[in-house]
Amino acid sequence: MFRERKGMTIQAGFLRRMISAVLFVVILTMMKSPLLWGWLYPIYYPESLKQSAESNRVDPLLVAAIIQTESGFTSNRASRKGAKGMMQIMEETEQWIRTQQGMAERLNTLDETEANIELGSWYIRHLLDRYNGSLVQALAAYNAGPTVVDRWLKSGVWQGTVDTLYQIPYGETRHYVIRVLYLLNRYHALYSDGLSAHLFYALFYD
Repeated sequence: MFRERKGMTIQAGFLRRMISAVLFVVILTMMKSPLLWGWLYPIYYPESLKQSAESNRVDPLLVAAIIQTESGFTSNRASRKGAKGMMQIMEETEQWIRTQQGMAERLNTLDETEANIELGSWYIRHLLDRYNGSLVQALAAYNAGPTVVDRWLKSGVWQGTVDTLYQIPYGETRHYVIRVLYLLNRYHALYSDGLSAHLFYALFYD
């Protein structure tokens, strides 16, 4: 009887180890699968995103990272402060952008979602130009506003570099910039072949 129990214990232990090994291999395989990471980090509206990004000379994956951070690709998102759409554009910012050359005419040809992506893409391009191509400064300004960021930079409160993000006085803005940079890095790792891969995920998960 003792030998039988010992044999059953050994078999059960061996079976548990085998199951653990199989699960480990499955999990490891899934972690390397683009399908898994595409499910975790999907990109929606790829064609609109690509068109607006290209027309405004910005990285479409940067626009996607901003959208994911701002709204999680929720097209009807509205904040208590009045920011609207996937890219959370403030009404006064939208009205100002519409006064820029050719923007009112272009926006009038787009539906609400496309127009919001176009507004955000144009605005991040404007901020990148304003801050001489500094991505971290442009992202901080997208969140906190350029007037606030200008004040930080002028006073020396923030050095304006990625290495000094900890100096940003607003916790929300500091975490916002870090989040967008993380997502941008993740998107580039996943979708290095461009938006053709994104179209699959958008169709699959919409």
